Amino acid sequence: MITARARSDDGLFRSHQVGDKHFFEIPDSLLGSDMLLVTRIAGVPEGMGGFLPAGVSTNEQLVRWARQGDRITLRSHSFRAVADDSL
Repeated sequence: MITARARSDDGLFRSHQVGDKHFFEIPDSLLGSDMLLVTRIAGVPEGMGGFLPAGVSTNEQLVRWARQGDRITLRSHSFRAVADDSL
């Protein structure tokens, strides 16, 4: 059993870490749903300077969990380049 020897954490879904491997309990209700992941800078060391203040968004990514046979995949989707619907 994974959970007996894992370090587990609750969040959007339950995750488990065993050594350097990660396992996720993804509910069926989340499969096929779009999720927006936003990466933000949590803090900037004092005296660092620069142009990135704490809290600024550095990346946005749309991902979708999907079932393929007995496996679960995580795919990144981009909508940056979209053709006009008349083309």
